Amino acid sequence: MVTAYVINPSLRGDLPYNTLKDLTGVTQVSVQHLVMAAHPSLAANNIPELVALAKKEPGKLAYATPGSGTAMHLSVEMLKTSAGIDLIHVPYKGGAPAQQDVMSGRVPILMDVLYAVQPLIKSGRIKVLALLSPQRTPDEPDYPVVSESVPGVSALSLVGIVAPSATPRDLVNRISADIARAVKASDLTERMKQQGMEPIGSTPGEFDALIRAEIEKWRRW
Repeated sequence: MVTAYVINPSLRGDLPYNTLKDLTGVTQVSVQHLVMAAHPSLAANNIPELVALAKKEPGKLAYATPGSGTAMHLSVEMLKTSAGIDLIHVPYKGGAPAQQDVMSGRVPILMDVLYAVQPLIKSGRIKVLALLSPQRTPDEPDYPVVSESVPGVSALSLVGIVAPSATPRDLVNRISADIARAVKASDLTERMKQQGMEPIGSTPGEFDALIRAEIEKWRRW
């Protein structure tokens, strides 16, 4: 599964399955952090300043994402609702064209996966406003998170394994343990990190709890 798995129940009434009744979590494989960044010329350097600027210029600031309906898109919509601001969504077909237009200044704000834009951040071509993670990440402790300024606003790019709910529990536990070992202590671990994926390897119970919490969060919004 990917992040859409926990978002779709709140967006679509035509799913051919019941997410919580028909499927069960096996393990969360990894997480990638999302970042709200901006062209260096934007007159805001953090979320409080962005909120103030957006309220001063309602409907004039635009943000680019890799596409409509993505976690990047919907997390900003959550921010808009929670902070009472109006930002214009500019969806692209993938991250690369969105990044190009923000670097050129055509669009001032970018939402993307942190790993994908780290070279642009480090070279000064874009600047970080905040991560969308629930709390600061140990790898980048200096990056603030949106929820520090606008409580309850967070989003992650998740990868995990689910199975039919009728799958025998001992089999689910065994598969979960095998995958957890692989992502935490094998050649796969380093390869995942090189791709910007933080290995997790959670238990079935932990992953089910996360799935339910994320579904409930998106439904509230």
